[in-house]
Amino acid sequence: MRLSLLSLSALFSGTAVIAGLMPSKIYGVNLGSWLVLEAWMLPQEWLNMGGESCSTCSSCIASEFPFAQAFPDTVDEIFAEHWNTWFNQTDVDTIQELGLNTVRIPMGYWIVEQLVNRTVEFYPRGGMVALIQGLGQLQEAGISVILDHHALPGVQDSEQMFTGQYVLYPRS
Repeated sequence: MRLSLLSLSALFSGTAVIAGLMPSKIYGVNLGSWLVLEAWMLPQEWLNMGGESCSTCSSCIASEFPFAQAFPDTVDEIFAEHWNTWFNQTDVDTIQELGLNTVRIPMGYWIVEQLVNRTVEFYPRGGMVALIQGLGQLQEAGISVILDHHALPGVQDSEQMFTGQYVLYPRS
């Protein structure tokens, strides 16, 4: 499967299904916290990466945005390590062995780096490389993929890590 940045960004008009036709009956799994990191799903790994856990998450490193602000020189390297270890060929093999035929991949708009205004938005770079690699592995295994637009520009929901930036009040 050849996916270009343009073809992937064209899919970002909503949830998209790629890597073949959807099976008539879905047996699947969610790849949450792979490309949109949600600290509650991996609390110790988040702390090991340099994130924080606090009672008022708007004042600490509780999501990708403040993480990238706090670690501008190393954020891309730290997240590349996460992306390469959170989901890889071993996981694809396990999914296939379990008889699952579909995965859902939540992701944020910032995976298409041209959409990010780097003067006011701070996110790790390189997620598209991890996504394309994972899609290739899944396609090779015959596993269908649902791409989920999990986080859109403007922080659409308050106090939610999945938006990439934990804030008290959403903005448009």
